[in-house]
Amino acid sequence: FSFEMRVLVDGSLASDPPLVSNKSWASGASAGWGFFVSGSKWKFNVGDGTAARRKDLSPLASASALTDGKWHHLAVTVNKSGMARIFQDGVFQAETNVSAITTWDAPLPSTLSILEDGTKNIRNVYGYKAKVSVADIRFWSDELNAETVTKYAKCDAVVNSGHPNYSSLIGWWKG
Repeated sequence: FSFEMRVLVDGSLASDPPLVSNKSWASGASAGWGFFVSGSKWKFNVGDGTAARRKDLSPLASASALTDGKWHHLAVTVNKSGMARIFQDGVFQAETNVSAITTWDAPLPSTLSILEDGTKNIRNVYGYKAKVSVADIRFWSDELNAETVTKYAKCDAVVNSGHPNYSSLIGWWKG
């Protein structure tokens, strides 16, 4: 699968709130996955309930901070029997082998939450105060290749039947 979204952060970020998630963020080892704030940047996290199999991917040190007042395109492409790769603003950042992750689904009320974790209660528990706008959320059943992520990371990119993975587009929320 692949997941993409644009974020615009208004001001500073406190703690490590979720940008998108289907898991309980009470522990990074919890079953599920998500994008989470990490300082002034972000990270991709996946776990299956076993701490030793938890995986975190962070952008390169040279990647722009999310707090720079600009829109940023964040993406992950996943081959569940191989690699997960993250991209920021169309640029490859990092990869890790995720073949040992036994489940990507969390046993929670929400299957996917924006600016919240899968419990739908993380803001109430931890009091995160992230001022984040989101747009152009796209969820694909296919693993997009790097060239496609780069091409369609641009703000003026149009996703239509000419997109090489258009038939695997599960959802697109323009925001």
